[in-house]
Amino acid sequence: MRSSTALRLRGGLTLSRWLQRVVGDYGASIAAEADPDVRVSFGGFDRYWMRVFFRGDFYEPELYRLFKRWKRLPSFDLIDGGANIGFWSAVLTSAQFGVKHAVAVEASPTTYQDLTRTALLCGGRFATEHRALSARTGLVEFEQGVAHASRHIVGIGETASSGNVVTIEATTIDELVAKHRLQNRDLLVKLDVEGAELDCVTGAANAFEAGAIFIYEDHGKEPRSVLTQQLLDRGAACWFITDEGTLERVDAAAEASRFKVDVRRGYNFLCVGRAHAGDLEQRLFG
Repeated sequence: MRSSTALRLRGGLTLSRWLQRVVGDYGASIAAEADPDVRVSFGGFDRYWMRVFFRGDFYEPELYRLFKRWKRLPSFDLIDGGANIGFWSAVLTSAQFGVKHAVAVEASPTTYQDLTRTALLCGGRFATEHRALSARTGLVEFEQGVAHASRHIVGIGETASSGNVVTIEATTIDELVAKHRLQNRDLLVKLDVEGAELDCVTGAANAFEAGAIFIYEDHGKEPRSVLTQQLLDRGAACWFITDEGTLERVDAAAEASRFKVDVRRGYNFLCVGRAHAGDLEQRLFG
């Protein structure tokens, strides 16, 4: 999905990254429009989203194409895990896609501020939660890196690479389903949680068993596709989402790895409990 403007900034991205390192998250918030009813907010020195909106980049086009083909999407609820500024929550609850009930979850305190502004810009049509998604409720240590990809839950025995660590309340998919009265079966869970995907699925035992559909990232820098193998071992059926938005079944980590040809890119996959694999195409496209 492209932004409606293609403003090109020469040198602005490098400068914004340097300034953020020096002065933190300083910078007036920017509101960008991707469609008439899709508006999102991000910080003026946010290098990642500046590139997407001001240089006119395409953001996860394979997901946009999949969602365009997903005829029954308006009947699904959404949990947007690791929602960042709320791009997909804004898009999928728009008139074009028609999701009626959505919850956007973000752990980073600074990014969550942008997420709440995005929700307001979209008329409050999706809920927000300042939580970390995990396998269980409680408190977790969360590292606030400069880059979005470096922000993650600090694992047991892990040493944070930066000194910016905050304590965040953790929740689970199943708890969010109950709290927000979402469906268990007709539920889309989109995960972009920087290494916590398996924990998130563990914390979604009821939704997983009921047939919830998960979209997760298995990054190109992980050549062995360990995450996909772990999900397969947990009883998931997995598919690679092609650039055209079609699905290719993968039954082993090696099959997932053959699609991941760029170590700099995050690759999106879809999974569902194996008991629900047979009617997946009907649920999506029928």
